[in-house]
Amino acid sequence: MPLFEAVQIYIERKRSLGVIFEKSAMNLRAFSKRVGDVPLSTITPGQIVAFLNGPRTSTVTWRVKFNLLKHFFEYWGRARNAPGVSDAQDPSCRHANIRSLHLQ
Repeated sequence: MPLFEAVQIYIERKRSLGVIFEKSAMNLRAFSKRVGDVPLSTITPGQIVAFLNGPRTSTVTWRVKFNLLKHFFEYWGRARNAPGVSDAQDPSCRHANIRSLHLQ
């Protein structure tokens, strides 16, 4: 499935459940614009890291975006061995966490 379509479906699903999903929707759209409209299965950890490590990204923002992408890929069944929330909260693991987010 193309990334743009997957993002739109995911956003619509969250909103249909009553979730206020404005900032997260903006972040997912920004990720899709950065990566391009590629098949989900072709997205690499390097592309994810490049998005997470964008300019002026604080540790808190990094964690929020990381968890958003983790849940997004879990929803689509593309994440294996995704790290737990406790891992993402440890600033010393900020860059190491992405290694456990493998895409099929």
